[in-house]
Amino acid sequence: AAEMFEKRDYPKLQDLLEKEKEKERKNKAKNLTMIPKEFLQKFSEPVQTFANVTKEPSSIYKQHCEILLQNEFLMLKNGYLKKILGKHKGHLYPAYQEISALLLRTPLGKRRKKDMFMKIPRSLQQPMPDTIDEYFYHELWFVHNELSVLDYIEQKKEQRKLKIETARMTGELCECCCCYDDECLLEDLASCPEGHLFCKTCVVRSTEAAFGEMKTKFPCLTGECDQDIPLSYLQTIIPASLFSKIVRRLQEEEVQQANIPDLVVCPFCPFAAIMSNPEDKVFKCLSPDCLKESCRLCQEPNHIPLRCNEVEKKAATDMRVYIENKISEAVMRKCHKCGKRFVKETGCNKMTCICGATSCYVCRATDIDYGHFTNNDRCANTNHDTIHQLDMEAAAIMAKNQYLLDHPDAADIELKTDVKDMITDFKLT
Repeated sequence: AAEMFEKRDYPKLQDLLEKEKEKERKNKAKNLTMIPKEFLQKFSEPVQTFANVTKEPSSIYKQHCEILLQNEFLMLKNGYLKKILGKHKGHLYPAYQEISALLLRTPLGKRRKKDMFMKIPRSLQQPMPDTIDEYFYHELWFVHNELSVLDYIEQKKEQRKLKIETARMTGELCECCCCYDDECLLEDLASCPEGHLFCKTCVVRSTEAAFGEMKTKFPCLTGECDQDIPLSYLQTIIPASLFSKIVRRLQEEEVQQANIPDLVVCPFCPFAAIMSNPEDKVFKCLSPDCLKESCRLCQEPNHIPLRCNEVEKKAATDMRVYIENKISEAVMRKCHKCGKRFVKETGCNKMTCICGATSCYVCRATDIDYGHFTNNDRCANTNHDTIHQLDMEAAAIMAKNQYLLDHPDAADIELKTDVKDMITDFKLT
């Protein structure tokens, strides 16, 4: 118990809360319950969104898709399902659409004659991955509820047409001051305090552009008015996801501009709190979405009892691990025939792989015999420890130069572990 306390390796409330939160998130994602209106607030154009295959999906998303298709289409061969999924670059919606269309146009009596159908359907379903992909489950909800969503969209379109016809007859249609569309309903418009009206399309585009430029104020689109469009109007026009990002950024700016004494901001989220005791070095975030502990002085994760200068910063850790991996790879040899990796510990420099392929451990020449070492003092007599030392030194220099080339911002990083010490740690005995 004393050792657990010293190492802080004991169960913590934070860990329990994070586990409960993750469990709740998984259950919520797997059992989505919503109506079309709620869904469209998140995905205003679901068909265009899910049919777009230009974005490369994550590996965990692809795993979800493969297992889902195998579980829902038990009579189709795995190879065929993977082929269709690959055709659509790993995206569920278009793959599901094509497979469903195949089943509709293939009568039950003719299915066994098709190569893609199994003679005996799979009887067991595979469990979905433990790691949750929330986007996948929203897309799956749409796959299963597409008709109700599209019906709702059509109903809204018909209602809008009726409203426009009524407004046209009563002379209540409005004009957008930006694109000059003169068939806008008042309910679809946002206005600045001076009364200039703008349609949803113009407001969304301008807001996205301004937010992309790190702005939190959205000026009137006339170009001549010095007023801003209020957030209360934006909330009813722009997507909910964009509005929440704007509000979050506004909160961050207000906290930073307030100049509140002893105010400390969590380095991992916008949460802030007042810490008047200068001896209190650990900031404990109380945001339910974070709950992380950090060092008040260096902004790194809590490292008590170590001092700040004894803790390696993340950027330095990334650089050190990259170099160490390259040093480790440098002493490895790879069989040119079967790809098996190996490291020599004893014996001569003629290496024979378990697959029968031969190579020189020093110069890495392939398909050799002992004649390779005749009158070749370097390959015949060089000790493998010497070769390892030379390989690691060269790899360390190349790795550091390559890392700095790929990460120019790392030029000022001072590694706590010298490159020579890294090589010593990896040196084989």
